[in-house]
Formats: sequence, C-alpha cells, structure tokens
Amino acid sequence: MVFKSLSELFEHFEKKDEPFDEYDIDSALRKLSDENDDPENAALAEKLAFGFYADPNQNHNWGTYYGPKMIMPNKDGQYIESPSIKYVNKDVIEYWKERASSSSHPILKLRYNDLLWDFSQTTVNEKPSYEHAQEAILATIELIESGFYEHVNLVSQKLDRSLQLALSLNSSELVEKVKECYLALYKKGKKEAPFFINHLFEKLIVENKSLLSADEKKYIINQLENNLRSSVHAADIYEAEIYSLNLADYYRRTEDFDNAKRSLKEYQKSIEKTIDTNSALIVSSYLKKLYDKYIEFGFNKEADTLDSLLQKSGVKSVESMGVVEHQFQIPKELIEKFINDVVSGNFDKIVKKILAHFLPKKDATEQQVTDLAQKTAIQALVSQTIHDKDGRIIAQIGPVNEDLLGKTVRQLYQNMSFESYFLRGVFDEFFNHINNDIEKIVKHCSKSPVYDEDAIQFLKEGLKKYIEKDHFACIHIFIPLIEKCLRNLLKINGSPIYKPGRHGGLFLRNLGEILNDNIIKLALGDDIIFYLKVLLIDQRGWNLRNDISHGILEHEDFRIEIADRLFHVLLLLSLIWLKEKDE
Repeated sequence: MVFKSLSELFEHFEKKDEPFDEYDIDSALRKLSDENDDPENAALAEKLAFGFYADPNQNHNWGTYYGPKMIMPNKDGQYIESPSIKYVNKDVIEYWKERASSSSHPILKLRYNDLLWDFSQTTVNEKPSYEHAQEAILATIELIESGFYEHVNLVSQKLDRSLQLALSLNSSELVEKVKECYLALYKKGKKEAPFFINHLFEKLIVENKSLLSADEKKYIINQLENNLRSSVHAADIYEAEIYSLNLADYYRRTEDFDNAKRSLKEYQKSIEKTIDTNSALIVSSYLKKLYDKYIEFGFNKEADTLDSLLQKSGVKSVESMGVVEHQFQIPKELIEKFINDVVSGNFDKIVKKILAHFLPKKDATEQQVTDLAQKTAIQALVSQTIHDKDGRIIAQIGPVNEDLLGKTVRQLYQNMSFESYFLRGVFDEFFNHINNDIEKIVKHCSKSPVYDEDAIQFLKEGLKKYIEKDHFACIHIFIPLIEKCLRNLLKINGSPIYKPGRHGGLFLRNLGEILNDNIIKLALGDDIIFYLKVLLIDQRGWNLRNDISHGILEHEDFRIEIADRLFHVLLLLSLIWLKEKDE
C-alpha cells in the first residue's frame, strides 16, 4: 500500500487493530509517495526512527543500542552505514520528542521514547529525561498485555530491552512489572513457544539472580523439567540438550549434584534413542558434548559409560563420510625449475634455501585464512569437527571470527600436505646432489651445540634408514631426536629440563612444556614454534609426536612425507648456534 503523506501513513498504523512491527512501518515509509507535501525534516526523522535496527550485541561502533540497518562497502572500499547516526541532529531529536508525546500506539511510543533515551547524549550531547526510558518500558508492557504481537519470540527482545532499562533506572517497581510481564508472556504463549522458558531461565535466573522469589524460580525450573521429559520422550536431541544443560548448570550452582547428574542422564537417554535412526556424525557430536559435560561436572564414571557408544557412533561416522576431490595441473617444467633453483649452489646455501622455502610463516598463514574467509563467507562461519580413522572426535574448530588460531592451524595442516610433493622432489634432488653422503649432513649438524654426541649417533642411524626408505624406522628415530635437541637447547641456556614427578621423583618436561618455555621461544621465534606445534603436538595439525608415541598411527601411515617433514625440522635445528656473551 502506498501512502500519500506521513499523516495518512501514521493514521493507518495508529488505528490498525492487527499486529505489526517497526519493520512494517519502515517498509511503508520507503514506499511513501514522492508527491507528498510533508516537510523534508519530518520525512527524514521518521525514516531514521524506523530505519535504525535494534542491535543488543552492538555490532557497530556507535556505543548505542540501536544501530544501522546495514553496513556495506562503496566502490572505493569504504564502509557506508545506512542509515547513519550522523543525520540525527537537534531537529530530529526535537521531532522525536513531539512524536513521543503525541503517539498513542505502543509500538510508536516505544520506538520514539527508546530512541530519545539511546541517542540524545551521543548525538546532541543532551542528557535524556528518565521519563523516556520509563515510557519505553510501559509501552512494551502495554504492547504485550494488549496482544499486539504475532509471536512470543518477536517481542522477547523488546522485553529484554525493558529489563535493561528498568535496571539502569534502578527502579524496583519497573523491574517488578517487567518480571511479571515475562512470566505472563510465557504462560500465555507456552503452547506455541515452549522453548521461551529457556530465555526466561537465562534472563531471570542466570543473568539476574535476585529478581525472582523462591516460588517463581521453582515454577521456571519445573517448566524446564517438564519440557526435558517431553523432549526425551519425543527423542528430540536438540531440545533435550538445551533443557538438560540449563538444569544441570542450575543444580550445580545450587550444589544439588544428584539432580545435576540426573539431568545429564536424561540428555543421554535422548541420544541413545536416536543412535540407530539419526546421522552418525550428529550422534557422535552430541555424545562428545555430553562426555565433555560429564567430565566438567566431575561425573567421571558416567563419562566412562559413553565409551562403547562413542566407538559405535565413531565407526558409523567414518562409514558415512564421502570423499571430496579437486584436481589441478602444474606444468612439469615449472616444478623442475623450482627444484633446480632450490638445489643449486654449495651445501650450506642449499640447506638454507630448503629451510626458507618450506618453513611456514604464521602471519602469512593467518592472512591466508582471513582472505579465504572474505572470499567464502559461508565456510568461514562453519565450525569444523575433526575425526580420526575410527570416527573419534579429536578436535573441534570454531568459525573464523571465534577461532582464528584453530583455523590457522588447520590451514597450515593443509598447506604442509600440499607442499609434501614439492618437498619430496627437493629432497630427492638434494640427496642426488650429495651422492647420498650422510656424513656431509652429520658434519653440518654437528656444528650446532644442540647436536651432542648422543644426538649425532641418533642422526646417523636415522639418516641411514631415511636413505634406505625405511620410513617406519627413521620416523621413530627422528621424533625423539628432535625432542632431545630441544632439551639440549634448554640445558645449554641453563633452563630446567625436569619437573616434579610422582613418588618424589623427577619427570622430564614434555614437548609441549618445552615449546612453551621462554628460552625456546626466544631462540626459535614465533614461526618455528608454531610450525613445530602444528607438526608435532597439536591435535588440529599433524600431531605426529603424540600419535606415534601413543600408538595411534597405523603402520601404513608411516609415509615418506612424514619423514621428509621431520628431516626438514632436524636441518632447521642445525642452524642453532652458540652466541658468545660479548656478542
């Protein structure tokens, strides 16, 4: 419907006896006839009033509750806000004041008064009257009591805002009214929106612990319990999870651990009901969440009972996975040119070029993740679950904006896998260049103090197996040799290599502790530390040290690509030289 004037438009909405919201008014304002005789400042003020969007998370830099409808780049790459807060001036504020006092519909009264409370100080440096916040709260309550809304969830955000305003005014009377409105809203709409009880739980029990009486708390908890039973009966894992975890967290805070355990077991029942009918990947994910919760709550025996379920769902997960392949071609002459360029010059120069070409840069990998996120926005928003060959979940990585480090680790994992072909070609040519003379490598490495006599013996045996292509043997030699060299670096610098152990003894510090030592960080730098962690001890990466030490890798997994990477690290450690005190 196209309106000829502002007065006609707002008369329509003032008299409207069906539910509508601010977005309907915004849409009508954008269709307003160009031939209207309304003052230009009035049209601007109204379009601003209903063009701003409620943004409780403040995904903008205004410092206000309301924000722009959209933020988008222009042709010059500059970000443009629409509508912009810079158009809110003294005239607009005064216009909103008049509209706040003359409007009668709760939707209109709420919007004008809340904007005045939110924008006055920021835009025109005018302290807003507390009456604007008060009127916004009362208009919200009127809106809900009159039933001028289509769905419970559509007005819950307005009620959240009212609670925020009432608490900021320190008005116990208004807080009480908002609280009663929350409860009335749920009781009125619980059949169409039973899930709203979780919102009440979050707002009135978790975030604001002192708002409810004992009976009111009991009512909300009983509703959660009823909904949990219903969702378990219906085998609805999603709802059962939320009800169960809310209840378990509540009971833990009140030190009712028996009921906390019971709540989590109800969640387990809902998962078990769907093992044979639901996607194995989904079931596996829920089981892992439950396992983590059992451990978090200290219910270790209950966590152990999930072992067989995790194994069963893990196997099914692997069976249900497909293979995604992408092929591309690199001209053979380009590959040969790259290899020849790297393996040219004297021995020391070749080693340095190999190390430089295949040493990943943390910042560059992180930038690669960021660039990919901009090109493939959907993938950047998706979390990633990593499974082993048995379907066991070994790591989870969040979206880019929440887990940039996790995404960067995984990107390096992929980069190293891709580079394996090139590294293999380079090392083939390298050993041809030195006629498989491992003594040249031993002599080069022995110049570094981290290679003591014992380490050199390890290196010789490992290189023999490497040349013989006994990858299984050389990998088992190379990994402890790397750890030995790093421990030698600690000893050289006077850093401790032991930590207190059981029975009054001493343990050697593990590789993770060594790589986090400040001396190691100072000697190796961020790039090498990151590289070694992803390659050796990060479950999101190659994790070679842990997977091999714990017997997780199968015999067929001991491939030449792994041996090549470990040899690359050993060459890298050979560049550590002793620095004299006066240098």
